[in-house]
Amino acid sequence: YDLAVSGGSLDGDKIDGFLSDHPSGARALLAPLRPDQAAAVSVTFLREVFDILRARYDVVVVDTPPAFTPEVIAAVDASSQLCVVGMLDALSLKDTKIGLETLEQMGYDPNAVTLLLNRADSDVGITPADVEELLGRAPDLLVGSDRAIPRALTSGQPIVVADPRSKAARSYRLLAERYLSATARQAEAA
Repeated sequence: YDLAVSGGSLDGDKIDGFLSDHPSGARALLAPLRPDQAAAVSVTFLREVFDILRARYDVVVVDTPPAFTPEVIAAVDASSQLCVVGMLDALSLKDTKIGLETLEQMGYDPNAVTLLLNRADSDVGITPADVEELLGRAPDLLVGSDRAIPRALTSGQPIVVADPRSKAARSYRLLAERYLSATARQAEAA
């Protein structure tokens, strides 16, 4: 929000001034704090920010809400990799199925979309076979329930830093490795 209302033209140095730094070296451009501030962040503005960040950084991760708003579509359109996150419950799986179908209707190859299932080891009466039948594919990555996750959130640390030996940290390292290898393949092809 602060960047959007700052006025003037955008460039990498200006955007860098609005990024929050994490001790791990990651930097974040935070979403507006209040819903009324979101209106100041236009789709055109986001597209420009995405272009500048992609030119400046090796990896840009955009965490979107679970709806196909114009802003989310702009992020999807600017992406080179997509990860759809679902959870092991009936409502989330239904929404995940709709999300995957929507991406396919938008022209995205379903095989190019990583499907991550959170709380994948929860005993809620839904089997892995049920998930595959409902979604039309097996998840690419399973992240089990782990008490280390809320603890990490409370401490403001990524799970891979807060509890690197946890099952969740191992799963997220696998996700990172998946994207790093994909990025390396894209760089070789370019």
